[in-house]
Amino acid sequence: MEHVHIVGISPRTGTTLLAELMTCCFEFDGWAAHELNIYYSPKPKVARYCSKNPRDLLRVSRYLKRFSKLWVLCMVRDPRDIIVSRHRLAPDTFWSNLGIIEPRFKALNRMSNHPRFITVHYEDLVTDPDKIQAELEATIPFLQRKHAFSSFEQVARPAQKSLRAMNGLRAISTDSINRWKNDLPRVKAQIERYSTMDEMLQVLGYETNNEWHGLLDKVKADNGKSYHEDRCNPQLHKRIANQAGIGLLELRAFLGVPKAKPIVAK
Repeated sequence: MEHVHIVGISPRTGTTLLAELMTCCFEFDGWAAHELNIYYSPKPKVARYCSKNPRDLLRVSRYLKRFSKLWVLCMVRDPRDIIVSRHRLAPDTFWSNLGIIEPRFKALNRMSNHPRFITVHYEDLVTDPDKIQAELEATIPFLQRKHAFSSFEQVARPAQKSLRAMNGLRAISTDSINRWKNDLPRVKAQIERYSTMDEMLQVLGYETNNEWHGLLDKVKADNGKSYHEDRCNPQLHKRIANQAGIGLLELRAFLGVPKAKPIVAK
């Protein structure tokens, strides 16, 4: 099965947008309606499949080694914009945090040279979607175009969950770039709570030095409410049980008897 799986260095990086672009504008026989982990197989079985789950960035390296027809697209976004982004499910809270981003950034660095691991910057995607589409076509051999990425809002029919994640169906826009400058108290508080993000920003190409810290000098830190921080489950036994369940699902995938999940078939 030819498979494209989309991951991200955090929630709110544009994984839903990219998944909708891929399934709307390229030929696929089936796709996950919203999020589906990489260790599930599609039901019904299809020859060309697209799925996405941002969290899977932490596990896709072993799947790339095992499955030669798997291609992974990783969405990257300025971490400062990520940590000030909001979701329609909880509009009064920030959605992600630096604690989520840091381990995924390390995973991304470990896979950055793999030929079937492709990094897509959110800012590039929304600034010139057709250029990104052409680059993907030139790299992934089985992609066949149906529509231009730039015509997305005219031809897309996203599921309700995807609509919520994208805050509605609209033309691709650059409006969300550099929104962090309007939420400096949040940015400063996240740095104080976790750590500086300077290495991350420079490796990902968003800064060349630390001079941007000057914007925070006279800012009072204010973390506010954060969905993924405030809802995290601290109970160790529940986390262990969850990991054990994932481990079993991954073992089934590697043994060739993965658990099947319903998808949208063409």
